[in-house]
Amino acid sequence: MRFSGCGLFSLSGLVLGSRAAILDHVLTARLVRRPSPLPTGETANGEFPEQAVSTMAAICKNAEEMVDVDKRYNFLRNQTPKPMTGAEAIASGAVQSSIDSNARAIVCITASGRGPGLVSKFKPAVPVIVVTPDEQLVRHCR
Repeated sequence: MRFSGCGLFSLSGLVLGSRAAILDHVLTARLVRRPSPLPTGETANGEFPEQAVSTMAAICKNAEEMVDVDKRYNFLRNQTPKPMTGAEAIASGAVQSSIDSNARAIVCITASGRGPGLVSKFKPAVPVIVVTPDEQLVRHCR
């Protein structure tokens, strides 16, 4: 899992962070599709770091459930300049198919990493699994 720089500064030294502070940082990070909020050093050194992280995880899960995947996909697809390249059209179709079929993942077989990048552009709600012989690409995709 990757982490973004959005942290919970307000939890430092507090017994429990305020609900508003937690929601402000974590929910905003998830709704703008940052990969994951990152607890700051202050949060990790607070009195209850495990509870802070579990609270962040619960809020992230709820935020993901709020997102209308169809609307997000249609917005991103409509903002993509037309005509799309063939590769973009295939990636877009893969994401649309995952929505239509309630797929659990999208598998991309690649040597260059371009395909998974294009699929990720359309923000699928399911994991993108990358199969590649390139070890450097494997490390990059983690």
